[in-house]
Amino acid sequence: MAVRGRHGERVFVVTLSLCFAWNLVLQGTVAAQDQKAVDIPALEALAQVSPEGFLGDLCDDVPELAPARVALANGDLDGAIAAYVGHFRARPVSHPLMVAWSAIEPATGHNTNAADETLSGFIRDGYNVHQVPESGLDWIGCPLICLTRFPHLQAVLYAAHHTGDPRYVRYTVEHVLEYMENWPIADFIGKGIEGWVDNYTVTRPWHWCMLSPRLQCLGDVVNLTRASEQVTDRERFDILHRMYQETAYMRIYMQKQVDARHNGGLDMLRAMAVACEVLSDFQVPQQWRQDNGRMAKQYLSESFYPDGMNIELTQAYSQSIAAASQTLALMLRDEPDVQELFPLMEAIAGWAIGVGKPTGSLPSYGDLRAGSFAGALNMELIELLDVPWVKTIVERTDGPEPPATVWPWPGEEAWGGLYTMRSDWSPEALYMCINGGPWGISHRHGDRLSFVVSAYGADFIIDPPSTRYHSNEPDAFVSRQAAGFLHNSITIDGVDQFEYARDEQGQVVQTVPREVTEPLDNTWEHGEDYTLWISDYSFVPILNANWERRVVFADKSYWLLQDVITGEGFAGAGQPVTIEQNFQFDEHIEIEFDGNITIATAPNGARLVLLPLEGDLQPQLSKGDTTPHTSYWPDGIPKQDLSTSTDTALPHGRGWVGRGNKLQPAPAVTYVGQVQLRTALTVAILPLKPNQELSDLVDIGKEMSDTRTLWTLPTETGALHVETSADACKVRP
Repeated sequence: MAVRGRHGERVFVVTLSLCFAWNLVLQGTVAAQDQKAVDIPALEALAQVSPEGFLGDLCDDVPELAPARVALANGDLDGAIAAYVGHFRARPVSHPLMVAWSAIEPATGHNTNAADETLSGFIRDGYNVHQVPESGLDWIGCPLICLTRFPHLQAVLYAAHHTGDPRYVRYTVEHVLEYMENWPIADFIGKGIEGWVDNYTVTRPWHWCMLSPRLQCLGDVVNLTRASEQVTDRERFDILHRMYQETAYMRIYMQKQVDARHNGGLDMLRAMAVACEVLSDFQVPQQWRQDNGRMAKQYLSESFYPDGMNIELTQAYSQSIAAASQTLALMLRDEPDVQELFPLMEAIAGWAIGVGKPTGSLPSYGDLRAGSFAGALNMELIELLDVPWVKTIVERTDGPEPPATVWPWPGEEAWGGLYTMRSDWSPEALYMCINGGPWGISHRHGDRLSFVVSAYGADFIIDPPSTRYHSNEPDAFVSRQAAGFLHNSITIDGVDQFEYARDEQGQVVQTVPREVTEPLDNTWEHGEDYTLWISDYSFVPILNANWERRVVFADKSYWLLQDVITGEGFAGAGQPVTIEQNFQFDEHIEIEFDGNITIATAPNGARLVLLPLEGDLQPQLSKGDTTPHTSYWPDGIPKQDLSTSTDTALPHGRGWVGRGNKLQPAPAVTYVGQVQLRTALTVAILPLKPNQELSDLVDIGKEMSDTRTLWTLPTETGALHVETSADACKVRP
């Protein structure tokens, strides 16, 4: 007997003996997947499993599946499909990583604009846009680089749920089936998980960044449409079958991604958890679920520093990685190995709270714009940990406060490299975060020693966020803003920070490691009325020069910033060098100068004053400078175009912040001038409340000797004395 598949091809029904043969193959696959071993041929076979073989993997100890197994054994594929899909539609499917459709009350008046736009043929994939021509969507060559991970279906799914309009369900299902027809699973085999083409062509669906998000989306698709009468049993079955195949394909490469501690490995763990829930009626996914638990424990234990910072260090990615990791820990909380990781989960909570700005977000070190620190936390897991102060800060309620107003907490080791100091835990607190760590294992920027400042409810000095990586929209102006000169840092003779460069012998010199295996040795000292931080950066081998940055937070009221630059520039020893000392402000800040003093005013009336105390540099204002600027990031080679094969970086100067697909003008103040090395540039950073007068600024004393300078910093109870020289900075008793 023969039946016809969705596209009319003839499918021959297997005999009972062939079903038994498939089960033997599948059981052999399960046995082969002990610990980290991956049986690639067996998994590739599963990735191409036929409809009969797929049903042949149904669990044989579930009575409700007996009708499907009997029909299959009798050669009735249609009957087996109908029996299984009937069971699937009736059983509950839920998972913490899936949309809980049943818990979302349909809302009258739900905004369907985004969904309607998609149904009209205008698709946005998060980067590019495309109007589908009358001839149909080109799944291979259209400019939607993220088409095959289905980002545009989210709005359609929610529209289907809230309105009940069958158009949205039919579009979703037909779109998925069309994808399957244009990208048959056989095309995946042997391709690995790299499939990038360029910024204007569909990324191949086996690419890791398409594969795991698509599986998670398909989980939400089949769960939402389970009860819909607009979807046929065969359509549901075909999508479930494809989920099984793609999950088998993903399983081949998961261990490698987890071993690399890549964020793609974490997303694969999430996708596998969803797929195993949807496919829980089948035998092989039971083994995959066990493998997933083991790999999740490995990822959690290896992807974070002891201080709770994720090894990528990019804060926008760290936020989502931390939240997803806590969700994994919550899911596996009954496992003894995972319970042993609860102190690490507490450290992650400490990072989110300790680094989070009083205004609510994380600082945007690295790619993209970082979101809220609360978004990095799974509050259900937090309830199981010994961190009662998290709820106090997240919910802005009365209760226990964090252990200190500096992070890392006093006495604890610093690993990831972010350090924060604040006056208190209110939204109006004075706050500085400074970066003195490794570059991070991905999404790196030239932002070492760059800092951010918030005060009295306003973000003043920021680490400039980037746009999305690329866009084909006509008004797009995209950039990662990775170049060192764009950050709150120093350039010497036009040389900004670089990650590595070749010396005269052609050997690669790494300026700062991407990852550390020991705690950082930066100065992080605390006294009754001060915090002192010191770290440095070397420009070798491009320049024989070194830059040390020192920060004193005095009386929890203001900062003394000192940049000490030693060595020589391109002209050699004893010759003057050109120095640029940059301060990038938020886009909403207004700037005015009083001589060489910078006065920055926030929309709420709070002000931040940059008062130079030492050095002869003069301020220059840049805002939306489109003039190409040379950077040495990341390889020590001067260039004006920092684009790569996977992102666009249109050449530009200072004075920008990224939002969506375009840079927005934002004021950057750069102090510029020629100096002799050694030199010290000392600046007081002085916050003022709304309506507070400039005459209220503290009067900082300065007493110089031949080699040392003694700074007198007024405090509420007296004065703090800081002694600086070219070689040292210390707070006197």
